[in-house]
Amino acid sequence: RPTKKFGANISYQITQGNAHSDAFSMTNYHLYGGSDGLNNFINTDTPTGGQPEFIKHFVRASIESKINDKSGIIGSFNTTQSFIPVNAYANSYINNGTVLDSNQKTLKRQNYNFFFKSYYDIGESLRLEASYTYAPQYNEYFIRNTKDSNFYFLTGGHQLGLKSFYDNKLGLLNAQFGFSLLENSRAGSANDMRIWHYSAEKNWNPHGNAGEGGYGNVNTTQTDLHLKINQTFEPIKLSFWENKVNVGLELGYVHAKWEREHDTLQGFTPTTYLAAGQTCNDNYWCSASPVPSYQNGNNGGQWISQAFYYKAGKINVSNFSTALFVEDNMNFLLGQTGEINTRFGLRLDYDTYMNKAPIAPRFSLNYLAPWNQWEKAKEFATSFSFGANRYYGRNLYTYALLDGRNALNSQIQRDNETQSWNEARVTQQYRNNTRFEELNVPYSDELIAGFSQKIYMFSLSAKYIHRFGRDEIRRGCYHASGNFIGGSCGADGNQGTTGTNYYQYTNDGQSNTDVVTFMIQNNQPIDTFGVKHHYLLAFDWTNTKRNYGTYADNLSNDELANEWISYDRQLMRYADRPADNFMRPYTLRLNTTHTFQIWRTKWLWNNFLRYRSGYRAMANTNTNEQDSFVINGVLTKVATFRAFDIKGAFTWDMRIGFEIDMWHKNTLYVNLDIYNVLDSKVMAIYNFSSTVGSARFAATPVYEVGRQFWLQVGIKR
Repeated sequence: RPTKKFGANISYQITQGNAHSDAFSMTNYHLYGGSDGLNNFINTDTPTGGQPEFIKHFVRASIESKINDKSGIIGSFNTTQSFIPVNAYANSYINNGTVLDSNQKTLKRQNYNFFFKSYYDIGESLRLEASYTYAPQYNEYFIRNTKDSNFYFLTGGHQLGLKSFYDNKLGLLNAQFGFSLLENSRAGSANDMRIWHYSAEKNWNPHGNAGEGGYGNVNTTQTDLHLKINQTFEPIKLSFWENKVNVGLELGYVHAKWEREHDTLQGFTPTTYLAAGQTCNDNYWCSASPVPSYQNGNNGGQWISQAFYYKAGKINVSNFSTALFVEDNMNFLLGQTGEINTRFGLRLDYDTYMNKAPIAPRFSLNYLAPWNQWEKAKEFATSFSFGANRYYGRNLYTYALLDGRNALNSQIQRDNETQSWNEARVTQQYRNNTRFEELNVPYSDELIAGFSQKIYMFSLSAKYIHRFGRDEIRRGCYHASGNFIGGSCGADGNQGTTGTNYYQYTNDGQSNTDVVTFMIQNNQPIDTFGVKHHYLLAFDWTNTKRNYGTYADNLSNDELANEWISYDRQLMRYADRPADNFMRPYTLRLNTTHTFQIWRTKWLWNNFLRYRSGYRAMANTNTNEQDSFVINGVLTKVATFRAFDIKGAFTWDMRIGFEIDMWHKNTLYVNLDIYNVLDSKVMAIYNFSSTVGSARFAATPVYEVGRQFWLQVGIKR
C-alpha cells in the first residue's frame, strides 16, 4: 500500500559490451584460445552462442498516492531494451562475397511491464484491492545461415486480480479472483522453408546446402480464470491451548489454444535435378541455375520434389480444476518448558484432464525455548522447526496441447517439377501418436528440519530439506504389443509413426534432492563512527540425483531397465547417477552493506562475495573405452561415463550509490554496479566436441563474462 500523499520514482540504467579490442566496452570478455578464440567469438554465426556486441537499456518509473485514509493507488512502468548485433552467416559465407539479405542482423529483446494497483476500505470490516498488469515481450530472431529467415516471438499479456477482505463474526473471509490472457506466438516468419544444393543462384553456402525462408506463423494463447475463497475462524482459547482453523475452496478454468495460420511446407534435400529439355514452371520451388558438375554432372538446375507438410489447424484444450483445503493451527503454551506451534493440513485437488483427486497432507511443528520470554535471556532466543509436506503436480493438460499437433503433419512428394503440391502424393502420414494412459499424478514429498538461535544482535539459522519426487512423467516409444522400443518413435522402418508404434507416458521419472543452508546475520545495524553496517554470511549445499536430464526427457532402453553403468569408474545403476550438468554442490556467500551520510547526501556501499565450489561434467565414452565389471558372475562391459573437473570460482560484485536531496523533497540518486570486480576468469562448463576416448575428443572451456559495469541514474520524490 502507498505510504505517501504523492511519491514518484524514475530511473535509467545502461550496460553494454564490445569484444573488439579497440572499442569502448563496459564488459570485459574472457575467451579461450587467445587471438583465434577472440576472432571466432566476434565472427560467431550463432545467435545464442555469445554476445560479442550488445547494449541493454532499463527504464523504471513508478508513482504512488495515498488519496485518503481509505484509498490509494500505485502505478509503475518498466522496460528492458536489448540490442545484439550478430553475424547472420558464417565467415565462410561472408568471405564468399555472395549477395545476402543482410550479413549482420540485430537481435532484439524488448520487455514491457505496466502495473496498476488500488485499494479502498469501504469500512472497518470490508477492504477491497484491485490490480492489473500488462506485460508483453517482443523478441526478434533469425535462423542462422538462412536467407529471409527473420521471425518474432510475442509473449506475455494481461493479468487482472481482485481481492476482498471481510471481518465477520466467525473471523476473516478472504476472496481472490484472477484472470489472465497470455500468448506465446511466432510471427513475421516466411511461410515456407526451402533447402537447396549450392549453385550460382543459391550461392550463400559454398560448403553445403543453402536454406531460405521460415517455418510459418503459430499462435498460442491461454486464458485462465481462478477463484480462491478461504475463511480463517476466530481462535478458540482454553488455558494453555489455542486453536485456529482455516478452510478454503479454489476453482479454476483454463482454455489453451494452438493455431497454425497457414499450410507450411519445408522442402528438403536431396533436390531433383532438371534434365535436358526441362524448364522451371516457377521460380519459388525451382531454380534454373545449374548445380556444379562435381555434385551431379551436367544439369539444367534443380527443383524441390519432397517436403514436410504442416497443415493449418487448431488445437483447443480446456481444463477445469477445483481444490479444497483445511488447516488447523494449534499453539501449546507450556510455561517453563516452552511453547509448541503446530499446523496440520490437508489439500484435495481435482481436474477434469487427469480425472483424479489426490490428497496432499501438510504438517509443521515449531518449538520455542522457555528462555525466549525471560527478560535476562531473551537475547538468546532459540527455536526448532520440523515439517513434512506433499505437493502434487498441476497443469498436466499441457501435454494434450503438445501432442495433438503431430496429426497435422505429413511427408509429401511431387513426381515432376510442374506438379502442384496440392497434387503431391503422401509418402508418410503422421498421426496423433501419444496415448495418455492411466497415469498417477506426479508428486514431491518434502521433509524439513530447522534451527534458529539469537545471540544479542545476531541471529544464526540452519535448515535441512530432503525432497524426493516420484511418479514424474516421462515419454517413450512402444510397439502395439506393449514392448518398449526406445525414446523416440522415429520416421524410419523400425520406428515409423505410420505403423503400429506409439508414444506412451509413464511414471518412471524420479528425483532426490538434499539441501543444507546455514546463515548468520545481524538483525540491528552495527554503528561505527556514523557508518551503519549489516553483514550476512551464508552457506548452501545442494545434492540432486535424478534419472533424467530434464522434465520432458524421453526414456531410453537402459534407463527403463535401470541398467548398470560405470560412472567415474564406479559401478552403479543408471538411476543413481548424479544429474547431468551437475550444479556446483556448495556456495559460500558474504553480503556486506554500509550506509552513511555526508552533508545532504546519503551513501551506500554494498559487497556481494561468493565462492562456488567446483563440479564435474560427465561425458559418455565410446564402445572401445567402456569399463568391464563382474555382474552375476560374468565379466560384462557397461556404458561408461568419465568425469571432468571444473574448478571452484570466487567472484566479488559491488554497488556504490549515493543520493542527494535536491529541492522540495526531490532526490537525485546514482548507482554504479560492478559485477566480477576482480575480473576473475570463471569457467562455466566444458563444451565437448566428441566422445571421451576417441581421437577427435576435445574439451573447450567456456568462461563467464569478466568485469562488467552497470550505471543507473534516477530521481525520486
